[in-house]
Order: sequence, then structure tokens, then C-alpha cells
Amino acid sequence: MLLTVLAQSATDVLDEVISLFGQAVSARESRARHKMRDTLAARAGAGLAGRK
Repeated sequence: MLLTVLAQSATDVLDEVISLFGQAVSARESRARHKMRDTLAARAGAGLAGRK
């Protein structure tokens, strides 16, 4: 009985850790995507300004 409870608790903790890791990776990818978009927009803007 005790071993079953401990195994279930360990599984629950592992599931939570994996979920938190997934959220952290997702947030990091989102920030990187926005930074890349902003950088590309700035480069495009600088390229258009140089043509005038």
C-alpha cells in the first residue's frame, strides 16, 4: 500500500515537472519568435530607409 502511494506521488511530481518544463520551453520559443520578428522588421525598415 505504502509503495503504491509513493509510486503514484512520484509519478504526479514527474508529470508536474514535465509540464512546467514544457511551459518554460514554450515561453522561451515565444520570446525568441517575437525577438526575431522585431529584428527582421528593423532590418527591413533600415533597408527601405537606405533606398530613399
